[in-house]
Amino acid sequence: MKKYLSFLLILFVLASCGKKEMEPTTFEKSEFLETDNYEGTIDYAQKLAKCFKQVNYEVIGKSGAGRDIPMLIVDENGYTKPEKIHKQGKAIVWVESCIHPGEPNGKDAMFMMIRDMLVNGTNANLLKNISIVFLPVVSPDGLANFSPYNRINQNGPKQMGWRVTAQGLNLNRDFTKLDSPELRALVNIFNQWQPDIFFDTHATDGADYQYVTTYSIEDFGNYDHALSFWLSEAWEKRIVTAMARHDMPVTRYIEFNPWGDPTAALSENSFSAMFSESYAMARNCPGILLETHMLKPYKDRVFSTYYMILETMKIINEDKDGFLEVIAKARQNDLEMKELPINLHPSYQDTLWVDFLGYKFDTIQSDLTGGWYYSYDLTQPETRKVMKFRDDEPQKTLQVPKEYIIPAQYDKVIDIVKAHGFEIEYLKKEKTITANTYRFKNVEFYQMPYEGRSRICRFNTEEISKEMTFPKGSAVVKTSQNGIRLLMNLLEPEMQGSLFEWGFFNTVLQRVEYFEIYKMEPFARQMLVEDPFLQNQFDDWMASFPETEKPSQYAIMNWFYEQSPYFDKNYMIYPIGIVR
Repeated sequence: MKKYLSFLLILFVLASCGKKEMEPTTFEKSEFLETDNYEGTIDYAQKLAKCFKQVNYEVIGKSGAGRDIPMLIVDENGYTKPEKIHKQGKAIVWVESCIHPGEPNGKDAMFMMIRDMLVNGTNANLLKNISIVFLPVVSPDGLANFSPYNRINQNGPKQMGWRVTAQGLNLNRDFTKLDSPELRALVNIFNQWQPDIFFDTHATDGADYQYVTTYSIEDFGNYDHALSFWLSEAWEKRIVTAMARHDMPVTRYIEFNPWGDPTAALSENSFSAMFSESYAMARNCPGILLETHMLKPYKDRVFSTYYMILETMKIINEDKDGFLEVIAKARQNDLEMKELPINLHPSYQDTLWVDFLGYKFDTIQSDLTGGWYYSYDLTQPETRKVMKFRDDEPQKTLQVPKEYIIPAQYDKVIDIVKAHGFEIEYLKKEKTITANTYRFKNVEFYQMPYEGRSRICRFNTEEISKEMTFPKGSAVVKTSQNGIRLLMNLLEPEMQGSLFEWGFFNTVLQRVEYFEIYKMEPFARQMLVEDPFLQNQFDDWMASFPETEKPSQYAIMNWFYEQSPYFDKNYMIYPIGIVR
């Protein structure tokens, strides 16, 4: 009997799909107040795939707690292989949602968009030039942690997921280090599909203002110029105009400095590849971060996301070939790149004043805490001039090396580099060469762990040349391949989000052998007798200290110890070889 009922249910679904019908989303049925939990999200994604031959459902991996990570492929011909779709000359649009499952607007927007295209034919013409890769829930465990109490600042939906995974990881900080199975799966699919444009959909905190959606793009000079130019000129100017037609003003991501202070200046920042849209840019794929404003009604946030993605696809569709030429040019530029500016920050030299669509506000003193806070009057919108600063000055510029050599014992680092899709050659036998690397000084750690790691907050480097021995199985990674910015972000210690910064090389920062004063005192004298030049070096070192701050006995003995053959020559030395 159960088998018979199941068979009737399948016939009913197929019959409905045959008439091009598809039930409304939970978002629509709830009068725009709710979103699906994890099970409901999987169910609706699978229904889309069952109803439409243009939609295919795949599982790209498992979450930390063992839940499926779903993906929908939307292609006019029902193709599911990236090679076949690329061969058709189509642009592949990547959209991901619920990397922070408390911010599910992208999921509801894309479910409606896909259904509208295939049921009503609304904008279905876009699928002639575009195929869509949609990840409705990047963090299944976060979405499964479903509750009305997950986002105290946010105006809906009624219930939502949790910001981090079951392992407590924020996936939008994991794009370089790949600690999570979720990002491992995502990057593996990214490698296969090589999308042509990338959307990550979010909701943001901060001050209140009229904009429902803000966006972040990279056009500061540290990512490919062709991509940055397309984003700021071809895309940004047209998306602002298009969204105005929907009565939805948009602007760049809003970050007051200090945070949340509407009287302060705006900061426009470049981000490292540890963040989603910048990771895409480092892979030569235009990356766009969409941040809907938490205080706006959930309905507005979803539809603003819907139209931002839809209007972008229209922009691409108008000149698909020209757009794809930009992507090809960026990938060619990688092979010719000689230097890379890093760690951009504002120079504060040029003052830029911009129109800002805000609300009138009052500053109120709390009778509970005695502190001050802002109260916005949403009945009084205003346009005011606000000062803006941009990240336009690099901390330094790095020269692109010919290759990096990663010692075999750092297998976790090799695994991460390989997982990002880089080609690797392995040494078949031990090899000793003279290579460049870095010596670290003044290393400081953050006091608290971040993303489960002991992270380095500041340090100094000195580039040195030394003889280095690499064992059999060491990884040689040449820079003459696509994605050089990402490779350098992983392996150049000074770049924000580097594997060094995340603590993958912390063992080189620790002393493992020490000396006793009673042994070093006579040994130091013997060193001075045996090396007549050492006395001059010692005198110069002592002279570098002010008279009132002379080093201690231990510090002096430590100086001699560091000059001796007993000192650990790998202490504070970056173990990766850099071949220039």
